[in-house]
Amino acid sequence: MLTKLEAVNAILRNLGVSSVTTIDNIANPDVQAAVDALETKRKTIQATSWWFNTQEGITLPLTVDNEILIANNVMQVNTPDGGIDVIQHGTRLFNRDTNSYKFDAPLTDIWMVYVHTWDELPYSVREVIQYSAMMQVQSDFEGDQEKLNQVEGQLQGAFLTMKREHVRNRKVNIYSNPRSARLLTGPHYSNNNPYRIGG
Repeated sequence: MLTKLEAVNAILRNLGVSSVTTIDNIANPDVQAAVDALETKRKTIQATSWWFNTQEGITLPLTVDNEILIANNVMQVNTPDGGIDVIQHGTRLFNRDTNSYKFDAPLTDIWMVYVHTWDELPYSVREVIQYSAMMQVQSDFEGDQEKLNQVEGQLQGAFLTMKREHVRNRKVNIYSNPRSARLLTGPHYSNNNPYRIGG
């Protein structure tokens, strides 16, 4: 199931560096670069709504201070069309309609995008993150064009697998829940996002 250690060692091998047995508390710049790249790509990819990191139909309750709090792993909070206009400020929601953090009632029918830890991600997503990070580290450290071309081909293959998995899950959700059709085909798939779903 492609552990983070295995992903780090794959990146190191691409650099021609020896593998390691742990990524914890190790003072090795190559290892640190690999770990950092994996973390960056893990968050970047999950900035887009995918089948594995999106949840809909959520109700967000009020606190005793009439505020609305969200978990620290939430990347996007989206209200229904015509609903309250909100902005995510850390773990609080800002009410743009009242220009304050105060709300009159809980928010309902919300859909949110989360950023998951490495161990919570599907295998296909881990592969995309691994090859994305490998390209970044290879470009930063060596810039070997032949290796970059090879990794780019691997990344494209991994991304195609992830896209197919997304489409399969999207079809299931559309048939089982009509609201998911809007969620999974909506405008949150930005044309500027390199990991967006096309079509």
